[in-house]
Amino acid sequence: DYDTYYQLEEHGNLHIVTVRDEGELIGYYISYVHPNPHYKDHLFAVNDVLFVHPDYRGGIVAYKMLAYAEKELKKIGVSVMMIHMKTAFPFEKLCEARDMDKAEYVYSKFIGE
Repeated sequence: DYDTYYQLEEHGNLHIVTVRDEGELIGYYISYVHPNPHYKDHLFAVNDVLFVHPDYRGGIVAYKMLAYAEKELKKIGVSVMMIHMKTAFPFEKLCEARDMDKAEYVYSKFIGE
């Protein structure tokens, strides 16, 4: 839904970090930036997607990308950075290496047609 992404960006609620190798896109981290009604004193960055090309996984690329994203998010006033992941594609070790804490479990069920 490109229109939604454009609107989020226009309102300052979309933050994107990319990683490139000689100009070729090899990774990206996209998050929604917004206040949280439960914690009004904090600006949250909730990830939409984190991707690193398979050829670059298992090394330092994702770690550096998250470190850079964190630094840049702090610059715009974010105080809470949240990352979710698919259970089929976990990267808990990466989050723990960035000193993140496991905060919640989320369950989902498709109820559409």
